[in-house]
This record gives sequence, structure tokens and C-alpha cells, in this order.
Amino acid sequence: MQSSMWSFLQKKNGEAVVPPPQPTPQPKSSPKKKGTTTTKSSSSTTKSKTTNSIKSKVEKKVEKEQEEDQEEEEEQEDEEEYIKQEEQEEEEEEEEEEKPKYTRLRKRKTMDLDEDEEDTKKDKKDKQDKKEKKEKKEKKEKERSVDAFSFMKQKQAAATSTKKNEPLSPSPAKEVKKQKIEITSSSSTTTTTTTTTKPNLKVKEEVMEEEKEQEEQEEQEEEEEEEEVDEKIATSNVLDSLIDDIEDDDEEQYSEGEDEQEEDEQDEEEEEEKPKKKQVFQRKETISKKKGTAKTIQADLKVLAQYNPIKDAGWEKGNPLPYMVLAKTFEKIESTSSRLTIIEHLTNLFRSIMILGTTQDLITTIYLSINKIGPSYLGKELGIGDKILISAISESTGRSLQFVKQELKKVGDLGIIAQNSRMTQKVMFQPPPLTMASVLAKFKQIADLSGNASQKKKSELIKSLLVACKDCETLYIIRSLQGKLRIGLAERSVLLALSKAVLCTPYFNKSEFPPKVMDIRKTMRLEEFEEKLLDAVAKVTRAYSQLPNYDLMVPMLVKENGLSTILHDCSLEVGVPVKPMLAQPTTGISQMLDRFTDMEFTCEFKYDGERAQIHCLENGNVTIYTRNLEDYTGKYPDIIQNVKKFIGPTVKSFILDCEAVGYDPATNKILSFQVFSSRPKKNVTMDKIKIPACVFAFDLLYLNGKSLIDEPLVKRREVLYENFIESPGVFSFAKHSNISDVNDIQAYLEEAVEGNCEGLMVKTLKEKSIYEPSRRSYNWLKIKKDYLQGMTDSLDLVPIGAWYGKGKRTGTYGAYLLACYDEDNDEFQTCCKIGTGFSDEQLSMFTETLKPHVINQPRNMFRVNDQIKPDVWFSPTAVWEVLAADLSISPIHTAASGAVDPNKGIALRFPRFIRIREDKNPEDATSSEQVVDMYKNQKINNTANQSNKDEDY
Repeated sequence: MQSSMWSFLQKKNGEAVVPPPQPTPQPKSSPKKKGTTTTKSSSSTTKSKTTNSIKSKVEKKVEKEQEEDQEEEEEQEDEEEYIKQEEQEEEEEEEEEEKPKYTRLRKRKTMDLDEDEEDTKKDKKDKQDKKEKKEKKEKKEKERSVDAFSFMKQKQAAATSTKKNEPLSPSPAKEVKKQKIEITSSSSTTTTTTTTTKPNLKVKEEVMEEEKEQEEQEEQEEEEEEEEVDEKIATSNVLDSLIDDIEDDDEEQYSEGEDEQEEDEQDEEEEEEKPKKKQVFQRKETISKKKGTAKTIQADLKVLAQYNPIKDAGWEKGNPLPYMVLAKTFEKIESTSSRLTIIEHLTNLFRSIMILGTTQDLITTIYLSINKIGPSYLGKELGIGDKILISAISESTGRSLQFVKQELKKVGDLGIIAQNSRMTQKVMFQPPPLTMASVLAKFKQIADLSGNASQKKKSELIKSLLVACKDCETLYIIRSLQGKLRIGLAERSVLLALSKAVLCTPYFNKSEFPPKVMDIRKTMRLEEFEEKLLDAVAKVTRAYSQLPNYDLMVPMLVKENGLSTILHDCSLEVGVPVKPMLAQPTTGISQMLDRFTDMEFTCEFKYDGERAQIHCLENGNVTIYTRNLEDYTGKYPDIIQNVKKFIGPTVKSFILDCEAVGYDPATNKILSFQVFSSRPKKNVTMDKIKIPACVFAFDLLYLNGKSLIDEPLVKRREVLYENFIESPGVFSFAKHSNISDVNDIQAYLEEAVEGNCEGLMVKTLKEKSIYEPSRRSYNWLKIKKDYLQGMTDSLDLVPIGAWYGKGKRTGTYGAYLLACYDEDNDEFQTCCKIGTGFSDEQLSMFTETLKPHVINQPRNMFRVNDQIKPDVWFSPTAVWEVLAADLSISPIHTAASGAVDPNKGIALRFPRFIRIREDKNPEDATSSEQVVDMYKNQKINNTANQSNKDEDY
């Protein structure tokens, strides 16, 4: 027994252990009397049985320990194998990036290397900790082996002393507690009396109790470790966004991490048969990954906060601003999904330009960042077609047209193709480096070209840009020419970065270089800076809404005390359209009354026409802009001609917010929008007009050199009525009534619908009733006629794909894939497949108008589930108004994915086409944020609740 036990100890400790000396055989005693012999024999038999029983139990104990050690080794091997498998899966995911579940606008530069390094270090540290723990355990076992050896010597000595009636010298209590194999010493000699068995069994029970306590302690330690990891994640100091409108991707990832933790816990309960340690290990892996992401972003932001606008700029004061600096910034922005990190990158670039460059340099950088060549209302855009770009790439890089076209089918991004082709090309003479000023100047030249010979001239200008490109410049030059950078940089983020840059790097006298204060954050507490930043963002955003022209706004902002006076300096200006105030949809009259409790409000007819903003200068020049700030003056010569008929004698200049509606002079009735939209759209002359337009005015924003937007509605309405004159069929005030009774409002809504109006606009009259440019405010609510039919509002969506028609629809597109727009991520997210509401003529017309916009594969800016596979894809060009029964959670569509359900989007149920929205660009379509609001606010009755199932299309 001893030899087998010591063999086990040798195997367990991994080293040779000298076994104790075997007891010296005793000489045979002389024969005794028969009676005595029988007693001795019986006693010997009893001893033998007891010894065998002890041996059997000890052997079982040893076998059990061997099995536990083997299981422990297997668990360790499983953990190491799991780590290797995780690393292998991450490598495979990198290789399989071409097949993502959702096709996105931003194919981020995929993996965050810092995050991977962090996770790898964490894994190595975990493995090292486990290894050290195992070594400590083995060391303890060795100590136990030595203690067991000394304890056995004592037992042998005790066996000898028993014959001499000498008491057994007790082993130290400390040693007895540590022994797991003490019981084996009781069987080392057959001379031990039966009475020693009971103490040994007692020792064995104590040992088993000690083992049980130790196992419970180990389990408790593991649970405490697990809880500690949870606490660290829960209290992880992820930077929160200071602006409510900007959503921090880190928090999304962290919330996803919590969801994954909950799922892991459920999996543990469902699969209890799996080794517990392995489950804990997997859960820690999930937590560390999410934690690593947050840590990486925190580290990035910490580095960016230490940015030196002079040393880290990338160029020196007095030198032209290189385009490469902007391209590298775009590259950094495209590689991250954190909104805060994106804003910080752009903020630092703006700070460097404010110190090292000029105000014009800053304006140029802003236009290139938002992919525009000037104010939107001037109507100048690039949007160069793929045909010209393919030809320019081919000629400037030496690639054949066929090669570029084939690569486009594979890659789907002309910018990447141009960059790869340009990097492998060698030139004899390298042109001068591109500057931001030269790039914007050539962009403007390209946009100004028109006529038959313009295509060739555009191609030459594009080639001159491409030849001068280096590194990543080629990628962003091509994307800019296409009209979409696709890096996830929205104009709202640019405004936030500009606000932060102006606050962080205050005005200084250029003659006193370098400035004494380059980062004001170092001079104040964090809470104080955050408060100032919120104020700066609010001011800059409102200033741009009032005067959406960076050429006019930026000089006012960067001057001394610019932030303090920006709202006054950037007030409304006739000839520069104001971004219109918008209304929030409501689920009905009761909700509206709840919101306007204890407030005076008014109800206006909501006319079914085209939103118009009429500007009249003192010299009599009149310009008409749409809600999208497009110049539609050429579409309404009849309104221009009639302006003199409806202005009062004292009016010199004004900005009027109104609705242009079709009007039938014969019946003196409003015409439907479908009829009114048949009017010609460009270069309209009076002799071509068959459907005259009537102006229904509902707000006055500016009069005779004074802005009225900070006045309450009751005051603005009073000034409107005093200075304008109604003329039947030409100009009217929007019909309104200041009522508050539910029944009266219901009757007024029905009256509006009967008069060919969309419904009612409900507005606060005195309190909280200023005009808020560009805001969708809860101080304006709309109750549309759809409320009487079920759903409260329609959606404006963009067709991005189509399926070929069958049966009667053969030869046309029979159904379309529609998407909403997500401004923060600059992407289109699908929300329904629509095939109803179209007439045969509309199906034919849409097929013809959309065919020129067919693309080979979905754009990077489309977020589409891989289960949706239309026959053709479109570039986003049109906007359609759509009505649906209601909205529901969808596992297929991606609209507002993660906002309501962690893994699902929102879809329209039973969508129906209403009309084309010619007054909107694709980026003005219903936003994902609005979709979420509509879903939460929709009126759901019991039937709808029962049928509110996941929609697939």
C-alpha cells in the first residue's frame, strides 16, 4: 500500500520522493496454548478485515484524487484550447469581412487593433494567473507529501511503543489538519491494535470535512472573482456624451455587453452539465472584450486630449494647408465608430488651423469635411457619375477600362480601386502636393462646367487631381467627387467639433505667436468646461440654422468674443434661407391636450401643398426656397408676379413662411397635392401654367430689417396680419382657431379634412412659442387626417432596391425596398418592402426614372440584412411618402436597429405608397430617430397588440 501511495505522490508532485523505510520483520514467536491461539487468530482476523477495509477506502480516496487532478488538468487544457479557438475565430472574422451580416456605409477599417492587443494582454494575464495558482497548489501538495512522510514515521514509532504500553506522541495539530492521506499510516503495520482504527476513521472524517470546506472556499473565491469583474465593468468610467443629440457608440457597445452577460447567465442555467469553470471563463471573455472596447476609446480620447495644435499639426505656420492632413484625419475618423472620438479628431484639426492658418483655411476645411463646395441653397453640387470617374481613373493610373469595371463589381468602391491603382503606379515627375485650397478650387471648377464639351473638361480636371494624389488622398478625392465621403461624418458632428474648437482655443492676436492659451480645458474644472461647451454648441447650432452659410458665419465665430455675440451677428438675412421649424406628430387630440396643459394654443389648417419660404429684398427681388433650402424661384413665376398684390404699403423686405397650394379659380377650392404636383418644375413661364398656386401664410420671420423669430407666435401673427393683404386665389392667411375643447378640436379636424387639408397644426401661442429654425419641436404638433383612419403620420422613405414584377407587372419593378435615413451614422436603414398603392402608370414611370440609377451592388451607406436580396439596387435619389397600418419590431429590417430591441429593427406593417416628395433630398427622409418616436407613440389597440408580430418585409 505504501509503495502504491508513494508512486502516486511521485506522479502527482512530478519528482522522485524517497519512500519511508519498510518495517523490520519480527521473529516468529514460540507456539502458545490452543485457547490463546484462537483468541489471537480471531483478533488477527478482525485486524485484517479492518485493515483491508481501510486499504479499500484509502485506495478509493487516492483514485478519487487522481480523477480530480485529471479533471483539473483537462479543464486547464480546455481553457487553453478555448483561447486558441477564440483567437482563430477572430482571425477568420477578419478574413470574412467581405460577407458582413449588414452592408454598411462605413466599412470601418474593421478591427480596432488597440482593442485586440488589450484583449490579448488580458488573456495572457489570465493564463499567467491560472498558471501561478496551479504552481502554488502543487507546492502545497509537495509540502503535504513531506508532512505525510514524517507523519508515517511517527505512526511506525507509535506502533512499536504500543507494545511497551507507551503513549503515542501526538503530531502537531497544524500537521494533522493539512493531511489528506493520514489514514494510510494506520495500515502501515499489521501490529496496530483495533482500537487505533476509530481515531484514524475520525481523522479521515475530519480530512473529508476539510476537503469539502476547501472546495466550497474555492467556489466562493471564483464567484467573488466573477462578481469583481462584473463590478469593474458596471463601474467602468466610459465618457458620456455632452450633447444629447450625439449618441456615444461606447455606451451602445457596453449595453450590448450587459445583454450578452445576461444571455451567458441564462446559458449557464440551461447547460448545468457543462463544467462550471469553463462557463465562468467564457463569461469573463465576453466581459473583457466589451470592457476592452470602452478602455480603448478612453485611451484614444486621453491621447487626443493631450494634442498639441502646433507640434502635432502636420504643417508649419505660414505654409499652405496640405490636403494630406485632412485625408489622414478622414482616415482616423473612418477607423472608429465612437462619435466622441470622431468629434475629437475634427476638433483638433480645427484648433490647429485656427492657430497656424487663416479663417479662409478653416472655411475651406469645413466645406471639404461636409463634402460641399459652398452653401447648400446655391445649388452647386459635385455628384460626378461613375462613367466619368472610371475613365479618369483608367487614364491617370494606366489601368484598362475593363479592369476598373471588373474591380468595381468586386470591391464596390471606386475610391479604393483608384487608391490601389495609384499606389502601384510609378511616375517620373511628381506634381506639387495637393492643398486644401487647390482641391476646393478644382471642385468648384468641375461643378461650374456644363454643356456638351463639359464631360471631357471634367475628366481632365479630375485626372490632374489624381496624378497629384499620394497615399490615402486618392480614396477621399474620388469619394468627394462622387458626392459622398461615406466615413460617418455628418454635418451635425462638424458643427459640434467647430463649437468645441472655438471654446478650447480662444481668440488670440496673430502677432503674439504662439498663443498663451492653446487649450482652455487646462485652466478650468471639468464641470465648468462641460457647462460652457453645452452653451457653445447651442449657440453655434442655432446661429447656423439662422444663417446657413459658413462663409458668413465662421468669421463671426472666430473673432474676439465671437461665441458671446454669434447669435446677434448671425441673425436672419434676406436672401439666405432659414432652416424651417418642424412639427412633432401626435397620436391624437388627447395626447396633444396633455402636452399643452395650462398653455394657450391655436389650431391651424395643415395645407396639403409644398412648404415655401418667400424672401423679398428692398429692391423688389423675390426668391422662393423649399423646406430643403433649394431655390424654386423658377417654378413659381405666378407667385413672384403676385407679390406686389399682397404686401402692405410699408413693407420693404420680408421673409414669409407659408404653403404653396394648387387652387381652382372656377370653384374657389383647394386642389389635391397630386394634381398640384403635375405643374412643370423648371424654367416655368406664365403661359405654361395651367394650375395656379395660392400662398397660405402662417408665419412671418423677418420684416423691414428686423428678425421676429424670438417673438412669441401671437406677436408674429399680429404683425403678419397688419402688413399683408388677403387676395382670393392669390394670398390667404392659414385658417386658425384658438379652441381648447376636445369636441371642438375634433370637429375642426374634420372640417380641415373636408377642405382638402392634411389635418391640423397645433401650436403654443404665448409660452414657449418662439420660432426655432431647423428644430422638430414639441411646441408644434401635427394631427393628420390619418389619425381618423388609424396611424397618426406618414413617413418619407428612400427606394434603394427593387424586385422585378410578375403577371400584370411584368416589364416593370413590382415591389421596392424602402429605407429611412440615420444622420448620426450617415446611412440608409431598411424598414419595408412595398408593392401597394401604385397605379400602372406610376409603376412604368418609376421603372424608367430609376433605371439610370441602378448600381451593381448595395452602397456602403446601406445597412441591409443579408436575408434581403432585391433584384436590383439603386443609388439613393428619390423620396416617397408612405403610409402604413402601424410599426412593429422586425428581425429582418434595420431601421433604428438596437434602439427598441437589442438585436432587431423597426418595420412598417402593410405600407402603401402615397406620393413623391420632390421637395426633399434623400438625406431629408424620415430619420431613424423619428421612426423610434413614432413606434413609441403609436396608438395601439388590443387588436394591434395581438397582431404586432415580427415583420420580415
